[in-house]
Amino acid sequence: MDVDVGVVGLHQGAMGSYGTATAATTAPPAASTTGLTRRGHEREGSSQIRYDTNGNGTPDSESQTSSACGSVDLRRPLTLVRKACYGVGHVLNDLCAAMWFSYLLVFLHSVLNFSNVYAGAVILLGQVADALATPFVGIESDRSVSGFFGYGRRKSWHLIGTICVILTFPFLFIDCIGCHESHDWAKFIYFAPFVVVFQFGWASVQIAHLALIPELSSEDSHRVELNAIRYGWTVISNLIVYVLTWLVLRTDPASSKAVSPDDAPTFQMIVLIVVGIGTLFSIAFHLGVKEEPVRSRNGSSGSAETALENSISIHMTNREWFREPHFYIVSVLYMSCRLFVNMTQCYLPMYLLDTLELEKESIGYIPLVVYLTGFGASLVMKPMSRIVGKKIACLVGIALGGGACCWIQFLPVDGKLVYGIAVLLGASGTILMVASLAITGDLISGSTETGAFVFGVMSFADKLSNGAAVMVVQLLHPATTDHTQHSNFFIKVMVYVPAGALTIALLAILVIGRQTVGTRHRDREKSSTNRSYKEFVNENDQDRQAMYSDSCESLVDAGSR
Repeated sequence: MDVDVGVVGLHQGAMGSYGTATAATTAPPAASTTGLTRRGHEREGSSQIRYDTNGNGTPDSESQTSSACGSVDLRRPLTLVRKACYGVGHVLNDLCAAMWFSYLLVFLHSVLNFSNVYAGAVILLGQVADALATPFVGIESDRSVSGFFGYGRRKSWHLIGTICVILTFPFLFIDCIGCHESHDWAKFIYFAPFVVVFQFGWASVQIAHLALIPELSSEDSHRVELNAIRYGWTVISNLIVYVLTWLVLRTDPASSKAVSPDDAPTFQMIVLIVVGIGTLFSIAFHLGVKEEPVRSRNGSSGSAETALENSISIHMTNREWFREPHFYIVSVLYMSCRLFVNMTQCYLPMYLLDTLELEKESIGYIPLVVYLTGFGASLVMKPMSRIVGKKIACLVGIALGGGACCWIQFLPVDGKLVYGIAVLLGASGTILMVASLAITGDLISGSTETGAFVFGVMSFADKLSNGAAVMVVQLLHPATTDHTQHSNFFIKVMVYVPAGALTIALLAILVIGRQTVGTRHRDREKSSTNRSYKEFVNENDQDRQAMYSDSCESLVDAGSR
């Protein structure tokens, strides 16, 4: 094959092996290849090749090492231990997120007696702080080369975030120290610094952990598997929180059926246990995952990925992402999937307590059913994405989530039927999150140098949308003691907000359609220009041949006369 096929091979092998592409790149061109084509491929190829007058190609001195090493991926092999240790690196975040979305509103409303507006303001402040911290962490993480003291640029930010989370999150579920009888605005000011620092730490851990996926492996199947493992541990983390909450609330003999200020010590115990468990998993992550230096991945002349990046121009700056249409579409898809999961998680406990009037331990065992189903769904995501594709998997998740919304809206309110709703919510949430994260990985593809920036911008939109949605719901929350109004209100919240998020996700998938996520707009323009040039050359060749034929016919006619 010629060099042109080699470039195509590199493009197709961006998520897989480099061997075929390298072999193609080092092959000499066919005898019919023009000098212009050779020079163009010399500029586009991963190695510089000099041709003699006979068309024989010889790698120059700078590219011989690249050609020799082009088929070697210098990253450490992705062993089972590394996969497992990577998977637990987000457990602390997941444990805290489960308590933040599932129980913080309940704690503020029923234990601290916050008003609807101030309870929503605490959530909004946290989401805004997280949204602002996320792109900052993404940009700084991408900008750093080796992290702090050579620890690794991703792991360094992960460590900083872990420390911030450990030191601040417990205070969010402990009554206001020294201001127990103060006004809600004073309590809000007390909680604000803890919320901001916690969300900065949470964003640091999230972005660093997500940005490690494209750097640990270049193969699509491995990235999907890492996403599935990561989300599987997210499910397990939620299971830990809900089982713990269920057991603690159920075994408290002095507690009443409803959540009240008397449950403050219970929530304090839960949060301390949760943070302790998350700390142990974070230690396992830092001990078991080795982050490769940036130079060994894309800075050395002999790196396979250097050849890849040079040959298909996958290097992306932060500004270039904003000229990519797929960047906006995938961001909307990710945001809507997160909005569906977080809003159902946030208001499910309120729906159980106020609408279905279940006992307070139900806020432990019903979400437990949700995440047991989610864990089962995470196990089938890898074969599902391989068989039907990530986009179809998203459509399956949207259909299941829509079924849950219809169930809540049209079927009778019954405590027993809530288990079916929980199953649908769990399966749909897991499928949507794993598929949307995998599509985001496809978008980044080989542009790992700005991977954290991409995740940062998407998380920015995710956090703002969640915070705004919670605040709007809290403002619309009826300030009345009428139980019927409260009951109907949370039915509407559990139907209209998730259904709106699913509709946005569906539109994003339809816009993507059959397009290949990960192809660059500039490369498509370059390809279109190349095709136009080739068509122009072919047309000129045909015109010259026609003129030549006409001339020959004229000469023949003249000679015959």
